[in-house]
Amino acid sequence: LVGYGMGARLIFHCLETLAAEGGIEARGIVENAVLIGAPVSMDLSKWAAARGVVAGRLVNCYAWNDWILALLYRSKSYEIGVAGLYPINLTTSGSTSSAKTAVSKSGTYPTYPADNSNVTSTAAPPKPCLLNKHHGSAFEVENFDVSHLITSHTDYPRVLPDIIALLNL
Repeated sequence: LVGYGMGARLIFHCLETLAAEGGIEARGIVENAVLIGAPVSMDLSKWAAARGVVAGRLVNCYAWNDWILALLYRSKSYEIGVAGLYPINLTTSGSTSSAKTAVSKSGTYPTYPADNSNVTSTAAPPKPCLLNKHHGSAFEVENFDVSHLITSHTDYPRVLPDIIALLNL
């Protein structure tokens, strides 16, 4: 399954429903799920439940520079953390429901350089940030920073082939 924006949200909520209602029969029923620019919660308990029904790769493609997603999601939700903007780390110690602990163990959001030259530069884009890349781990979410590919949420349809190639799907 691959979805971006609201499609990613739909996939995530389907995974949650499978986990909640499918019981043991739902474990591993989905081969792979790729969520790109997903306007969903960073609640780790929800991500852990979704992870349980995915047998292969559960991928969160995020872009910290997606201002459209940041503004629209936060205007409709009381949550600060949104998965399409930050990585998800299921092995973080501490509370499993805090969006801030999902971002870092210190409970603070990462800081990014003010210089966005890597986004607009004609030079080769930087290598993607592969976090939590543990093939075969049933407890992780693979996080891919695709900030260097987009400048806006509306860029996802244009760069979708690049993202698929980046993920080796």
